[in-house]
This record gives sequence, C-alpha cells and structure tokens, in this order.
Amino acid sequence: VIAVYMLVNSLVQVPFGRLADRYRKRVLIVWSGFLTSSAFAALMFIQNFGELILVSAFVGIAGALAQPALSAIAAEEGKQCGMGAVMGLLSMAFSLGMMLGPVLAGLLSEILGLRLLFCFGAVAGILGTGMFARLMSEREARDVTATEKAQNR
Repeated sequence: VIAVYMLVNSLVQVPFGRLADRYRKRVLIVWSGFLTSSAFAALMFIQNFGELILVSAFVGIAGALAQPALSAIAAEEGKQCGMGAVMGLLSMAFSLGMMLGPVLAGLLSEILGLRLLFCFGAVAGILGTGMFARLMSEREARDVTATEKAQNR
C-alpha cells in the first residue's frame, strides 16, 4: 500500500511542479488538502485490498499536488527570510509530522477505533487546510495593500 502511494506520488511530481509554476500555489495546496482529507474519510468504508490500493493511489496523487507548490512557497519565503532557515523549518515540520503522526494515530486508534481514526484524520485535514487557506488569504491581502501603498508614493 505504501509502495503504491510512493510510486504514484513520485510519478506525478514533475507535472504537478509545472502546475505550481503556472497556477496559484495556494489554490493547489488547498485542493490537495481537501482531496487528501476526503480520501482519508473514504478509508472508513474500505471493504477489500483493491479498494485500499485505489485510495492509496488517490492519496498519492492528491498529496503530490501540494508538494511542489509548498516547496515553491518556501523558496519564495526563503528569499526574504533566509533560504536555510525556511528550508530548515519546512524540513522540521515534515519530520515532526512523520514522527508524531504514527504515535498519535496509534493512541487515537486505541481510543476511537480504526474507522473513527480515519474520520478524525479527515476532519483534522479539513481544519488544517482551512486554516492554511485563511492565513494565506490574509497574507495576500497584506501584500496587495503594501504593494498599493508603495506604488502610491
């Protein structure tokens, strides 16, 4: 299941990188978050291994949609805040997620059960994606205001 996820995820990185160069990165990340969260919700209803493979492939595609866009945003921020600092922060966030995610999921599966764990993951993903969208919208609004002020001088 993990191999299918990784294979599909890696195969679509280059085309999704081109998308990130052409379209609004925030929109790609938000779509990715909602699609991935929907797939986690679908995991509650999996009945057989074939369905699990299909959902895993879908999660690979949906997750890959955000990765080049996230990296591009980090590179843009790095120009202002220091490339090493921003990349270090991004790497730390991914590492923390890879470390804490399985531990927290294990604890929650003991409390909620496996099916509700996927529902929890979907809700957490939707909430996180919504927070990201809001923060990015606020940032874009500030950037537009700053640009307008600079042009009016």
